[in-house]
Amino acid sequence: MLCGLGCQLESQWKESVNCYPDISAIVATVANTATTATIATAATSNTVYGAIDAAIEKLKLHLSLDKSSVGGRLQLADCLQQKGLYRAALSTINDAVHIKPNDEMIYIQRAKLYSHLDQDRRALNDLNFALLLNPNSFSALQSRAHLHIALKNIDLALLDMEKMEALIPNHAETLMLKGALLFEEKKWPKAYKIYKKVLALEPHNAEAIVKLALIKIEFKIIGIGFVIHKIEMLYAMCKW
Repeated sequence: MLCGLGCQLESQWKESVNCYPDISAIVATVANTATTATIATAATSNTVYGAIDAAIEKLKLHLSLDKSSVGGRLQLADCLQQKGLYRAALSTINDAVHIKPNDEMIYIQRAKLYSHLDQDRRALNDLNFALLLNPNSFSALQSRAHLHIALKNIDLALLDMEKMEALIPNHAETLMLKGALLFEEKKWPKAYKIYKKVLALEPHNAEAIVKLALIKIEFKIIGIGFVIHKIEMLYAMCKW
């Protein structure tokens, strides 16, 4: 990382020599780049350690020095969202859209904010647009699948999950999401197949084991005692 920053500064130094006859202007340009990079890095560290307020202040300072920073705005919006300041986060994201209107990640993040503000239709529009920009965006498909589930668009949610599976086969998180939806819809045979796939990938996945046992009860394959035994075994494994 330090090497990358050093190479970046060296490159900008050479460009500055050609642009500015005044050596003081060159020094100011390079120093400003180093300062904004340092502030952004420090803000990220503060976020990791839970010091959200400090991160917000550092990111605001970073943006005052680099007004075109989309990454800084996305980080700031994330920090504001963590504090529950959804409208302030949305305003920050809207600024990022104006700077870089063809970045699908901005629309994915804004969709999450719209959902927090109970503006699900706007969230869906943003996710649809993100997928127009990048039809293979796993993050956009995943967010849209969750939103379709919330909106009770079951068939559309399952369709997005099929696309996710095509992009990343045997992805346990996707399979668990699909299994939970099929289970809730009482589509037992399909849910059964999904949970069997999960257990082939993660043999000790507690939720998959219990759901599989409950499905077997529905088909009268096993009794409730077997499920209780499985749960007790899982509890013992976790305790150990």
